[in-house]
Formats: sequence, structure tokens, C-alpha cells
Amino acid sequence: MNNSSAIKRLDTSVHPFPSLPSAPGYHQREAWPATWIASNDCVRGVNHVTAYRLRFSCEKTVPLRVFVTADQRYWLYLDGRRIGLGSERGCMRQWFYETYEISVSEGPHTLGAITWYLPENPSWAQASAQPGFLLAAEAPFTDQISTGLAPWESRVLKTVAFLDPTQQIGQNIGCGARVRYEGASWADVLECDQIPWSGVHQLLPGNNAFWQGASPQTWVLHPARLPAMRLEKRGGAAVVLVSPAPDAAEPLKLGNTIRAEAKQWQAMLEGRASGLHVPPHTSRRVLIDLRDYFCAYYALTTEGGEGSEISVAWAERLSTKPDAPIAPSERRTVDGLFFVGTADQFCPRNTVGRVSYEPLWWQAGRWVQITVTTAAAPLIIHGFNLLETGYPLVDESRFQSNDEILNAIAPVCYRTLQACAHETYMDCPYWEQLQYVGDTRIQALLTYVTSHDARLPEKALEIFRHSMTGASPFPASNYPSRKIQIIPPFALWWICMLHDYALWRGNRRFVKELMPMGWWILDHFLLLQRDDGLVESPAGWNYVDAVAFKGGEPPGAFRGGVSGVINWQVILALNALRDLSQWLGDTHRAALAEHRAAALTVACEQIFWDPQRQALADDLAHQSFSEHTQALALLTERLSVPVQALVQQALVGDTRLLRAGSYFSHYICLALRQIGAGNELHTRFHVWRRFLDAGFHTFPEGGIEGRSDCHAWSAHPLFHMLSSILGIRPATCGFETVLITPVLGPLRNVSGTMPHPKGDISVKIAISEHHGMAEVTLPAGLSGSFRWGTQTLDLHEGNQTITLGDGAS
Repeated sequence: MNNSSAIKRLDTSVHPFPSLPSAPGYHQREAWPATWIASNDCVRGVNHVTAYRLRFSCEKTVPLRVFVTADQRYWLYLDGRRIGLGSERGCMRQWFYETYEISVSEGPHTLGAITWYLPENPSWAQASAQPGFLLAAEAPFTDQISTGLAPWESRVLKTVAFLDPTQQIGQNIGCGARVRYEGASWADVLECDQIPWSGVHQLLPGNNAFWQGASPQTWVLHPARLPAMRLEKRGGAAVVLVSPAPDAAEPLKLGNTIRAEAKQWQAMLEGRASGLHVPPHTSRRVLIDLRDYFCAYYALTTEGGEGSEISVAWAERLSTKPDAPIAPSERRTVDGLFFVGTADQFCPRNTVGRVSYEPLWWQAGRWVQITVTTAAAPLIIHGFNLLETGYPLVDESRFQSNDEILNAIAPVCYRTLQACAHETYMDCPYWEQLQYVGDTRIQALLTYVTSHDARLPEKALEIFRHSMTGASPFPASNYPSRKIQIIPPFALWWICMLHDYALWRGNRRFVKELMPMGWWILDHFLLLQRDDGLVESPAGWNYVDAVAFKGGEPPGAFRGGVSGVINWQVILALNALRDLSQWLGDTHRAALAEHRAAALTVACEQIFWDPQRQALADDLAHQSFSEHTQALALLTERLSVPVQALVQQALVGDTRLLRAGSYFSHYICLALRQIGAGNELHTRFHVWRRFLDAGFHTFPEGGIEGRSDCHAWSAHPLFHMLSSILGIRPATCGFETVLITPVLGPLRNVSGTMPHPKGDISVKIAISEHHGMAEVTLPAGLSGSFRWGTQTLDLHEGNQTITLGDGAS
């Protein structure tokens, strides 16, 4: 076989085949000449892996452009070399295809794909209709290469089975089924003729993002929105223990380590040695500490070992129990704990030469356990390689201060964001892998302050629009998703997330396209207004914060009840729609939003203000008082002057208020920054130190002994370091001007850099006992203001030095 000389993944928004207004039928106007295909051996409703291949020849070296997708996912090969993977995760109304440009040399070639379809134990975030594969080639190779036109053949792989990860860890998990595989490397399957190949049958044609008469199970095709995910080789792992494989109920004991073998495994991991031999009739357990939190594909390369059983399992942390992932209080401890994780299994059977075993989907965590049991034949392990994956984010920000705790927290925040950013944002890469609105708003803000790249926030905003198909007028709380879950307050956060995008990045056309959804959401909340002006809680899970409120719902959040927290959220959403409408020139709707927000504020202040407690209540009976209500009310910037002053005092000084967890702490920090409570803001960030002391490499969902060790909503301190402490924020939509309002608290030396659409913004502040200085650098074309106490100074592009007068920030 010949090897292709060049392969390039293209980013494009243009469909490959033009619309045909003169087509004989209206349903054919957006159709592609290529069609989806499925193997004649496929069985719907049953997990399976299918190999597709096409053998063809070229008379000369030619450029070949192909467009590829599959339900559910694919790996694409040319002449035994993997050249692509996908499809980018989406939903049925936004099903993505990737575009590849390949230079194919003269001679015979094999174009192939490994695809998989998991209706049983599926990934919770993976949409699916039916098994299928689509590859369309651009002219003049359309007829020669495309599925539905060219003579593609297929084979369902009988050597693949699937493992339920829920049964492996004894707890619900949404990462999807893991693989159990007997056979050769995936690429070798495409060249194997020992087992017969079968034919394919045609399904629907491809389409240009539209299909007349589309059902909920129709793939509506769009070019991939995102660049290829990172695939970067990683090292640095440490072999912690090598011992005979014990019963699962036996705890880990470092004293049982076979030291000579541990050194051999370490040398193999580091690439210093190949050919690690596991003798016949031997069992081994190898515990590996990755020394960081990774999301990674891996490849275990072996030789021989007929009849062996190999398991590769991943875990975020070790466990205090043998049958469930119960978190210990310290993440670095090994002795006396148990490994409980999700595993792939590989079984060498009738293989010749080296075989590279790989999972179909990446794993996440810090700990890896490889267990090997050989039969009569020895097994040789040549390598275990990690390919870290995730969205190709690049940290373009910088933060430094005289507080070493904050300096240590910042990179861990960013690592948490990285681990939760893939083809969508994810709440947690190990557990659910779902893109929730509440999490995503915070993740998008983190992205804006650390990167010029806004493609992932744009995709998130857009794809939630396609989730409005459930038994509620509101978008799904998480999407893409196989099931529609409704958290109505998250729909309000979606409006605020759209406002965030307009402020920080400001693509007017994009925002305008999404505005109807914002008004739809708000109108359906306002339909629930009572005679006294308050908004009743809608049907659904009205989640706010599981740390402060039982089940996550504040008092009055049941259907037909009244919640102060939700009412203040409605006002914040009205504020956002007012600002967006003004920016877009829709003065009528801006005035409408302003009128409704003002009226609702009056009702909320009259009904929820408690003069005895000197705070705003969460409920009509004034039995519950929380940080949440005080913070959201302050963020509306609508309270009357005397009430505002007292609410500020309550937020800072009332220790009886229900306190926010890691997630909602973001909104408390927004309010503390707004009122200039720098000392309280600083104290709140120091709470994160406990995770560093406990050995975390990413920040968790909640507490140290909670479910998830990596949850990006807990990474918000980095956003606040740059936008609250340094105080860099957009003053107008599109970040056309900047307002820098530092809130330093006890800090005396702070500096940082934030990316801006026109370049970078840099701020450096130094304060001594007698004076203070600030140095600000703005990119060309950007102006704004610097506010310090009662001072407000104009800023211009380039460098400027500011003498800081009296008045604490």
C-alpha cells in the first residue's frame, strides 16, 4: 500500500455541495449526492463496532477532499494510518461533519473507518439516531469515493463487547460503555480478509443543514464548528506499586511492591526500555500515579500473551471502600485505600506481532491501574502511552500577586477549565461529561479572560437553542444530552450568558440570532406573575445551590411557589435583555424590559425585605435568609439606597445567612467585587487552599469528600483574580471600551494580563505605606477608564502610569 503524502483537517463553514433550486422535488434541494450507509450486519438497539472500507486506485498523485461523519462516532484511516476522528459532538439538529484534505499518491489505497454505536450504556451527552456512516468526496471523486455511490464494504466486529461502567464502580456514571476487545489493532482490522466482508445499505442522503420533513431522528448536517481536539503525548507518570493481583477487597499496600518489576515498569513508561515480560500463569497489578489530572486516550502495545486478560482502569482518586468510589480526605495517600475505577479490557487472541490496544473513548483521572493475568503464553508489553485530549485552549492570561496562595490557586483553576473543555464544555470529565448552563456560564467567562478563542462559548450558546423540545417552554439544563432535563433558573442564566458574550466578545449578528430565545424564556417566566407582581416558580427542578438548600432548591422553588432567589434572577435576566436590546438598537424592547424589571424590583423589595433581620428573605414567610438572595439583589443594581446599604452589610457581616457552595460562590464574589469588599473577597478565595493541601490537581464539585474531583464551576477564582481583583472588565458591549476597577483587599502587589479582541490588556499595581502606583497597557484602538476609590481617570491605548491617591480599593 502507498501512504498519503499530506493530510490536513480543514475548518470551514461552507457546505460541499451547492443547493439545487431546480431539483425535481423540494425535498431534494439541499440533498447531497452521497448517502449515509449502514452495514447489512448492523442490529439497531445493540452495541456494536463496525468497520467500513473502500479500496480504490489513483493513476497519479491527487488532492482529495472528503467530508466525514458517523452515528455515533468514527476513526478515519487511509492505508492503515489514522487520519481523523469525530464526529464533533452535537445534537440531531446540529449533527457535525469534519472536512479533510488529503494528498493521495499514485497506486492502490484503502480508505477505512472504525465506527461505533452504543444504544446500551451510552454516554449521557451523546445524541444518536441509528447506526450509520457518511463519507462524501468533492468532485471529481464524488462517484469514486462517496458512500452510497462507491462500492464500500463493511463488517461488524464480533470480537468487541462492552462493559457497563456503572457496574464497575457501583455508582451511576455517564461516560458511556467501556470496551472489551479481542483481536488485532483497529487499523489492522481494515486490511484483514480472513473474515468475510459484507455489503451495505443506503440510508438518507447528506444535507446542507436542512431536510424537508426532518424527524427528531434525522441528521441535520453542519460543518464542524471547532478545531480538532488536542492529542498530545504526555509523560511524567510514576509507578507506585507492582504486586500480585489480589482480591478486589484487599487494600493497597505499598509494602507489597515487587521493587525490581516496579523499576522495569517505570522504565517502560518513560520509554527507556521496551519488551517488559510477564511470564506465563502470572498475575500483576500495577498502580500508576499520573501526577496530574488528565483526560487522555491511551495505547497499550503488547506482543504474544495468547489467552491473557488485561484491564486498564482509571480513577480520579483512590477510595476508602472496595466497592464504591468513596473519597479519602487526602489525595496522595495510597496505603489502606482501594482502587475503584472504570476499565477497558483487552484480550490477546490469535494475534501476530505487536498489537496496540486503544479505547474507543478517552478516560479521565489521576490514577491508572493495569492488571494482567497471563495463561500458558508469556506476554510482552512494549509501551503504555498517553495522548492528552481536550479543546486546544491556550492560556494567554497571567496573574501574579504577593499572596502565594492565590498564585498557587490560579494554575489549578486553569487546569480544571482545560480538563472540562472538549467538543463541548463539561461539568465533570469523569462522571457526567454534560454541558450544563450553570457550569457553562462560568466556563465561558473563564475562557474570555484567558483566551482570544470564543468558539466554544459560541457553540454552547447556540446548541442550547436546539434543546427546546421537552415538556417545558425552557431549554434543557444540559445539552447535548440523550434526555431532556429542565432546570428553569439555568434558562435565566443562559440569557445572562448571552449578555456576557456580547460584553466580552460582541458579535452583533450572532447575538441578534439568539435574542428571540432570550425573549421566549423571559416571556414564559413573566406569564407566571401573580397579582402582587411576584413570579411563581415554574415546573421543573428549580436548582440554585445544593450546599445551601435541600435538593438544591431554595424555599418556594416548588411549582406555584414563590422564591426570592428566582425572582431576583428574573430581574437580572430582564437587565440583560434591556442592555442587549439597546446595543442592537431595539429601543422599544429595551424600554419594555426596563419597565418590567423596575416593577418587579419594587414588588420584591416590598415583600422580601425583613426590617427586623435587616436583610432580604428567600421566602414569603421570612423564615430563610441566604447569601444568594443578598448577592443577586445587589447585582441587579436596582435596590433603593437605604435597603442597598443594609443588604451590603448583611452580605458582609451576617454570619447567620445560608452560605453558598463552590458553584454559587461565583455570584457572591461578583457582588463582593461590586460593593468593593476586597477583604471578604480575598478571604473567600483562601477557602480553595484546603484543596491544594489535600493534594488536588483540579478543583472539585464541592467539598473534599464529594463526588467529583474536577468540576470547572469551582475554577471561578481565576476569573475573579483577573476581573475582580485586577478589575479588568468591559465597559461597553463588544469590549469596545474597558473599565479597570481594582479591588485589592489586603494585597499590595498585583499584576496580570488579559486577552482582548484587539490585543492584550496588562495591569500592574504596587502599593506601599505612603503611596501607590499603577501601570496600565492597552492595545491599539482601545480606551477606557481606571477607577480607584473616588478617582476616575481616562485611559488611552499604549502605556500609562497612574499615581494612586487616597481611598482604598
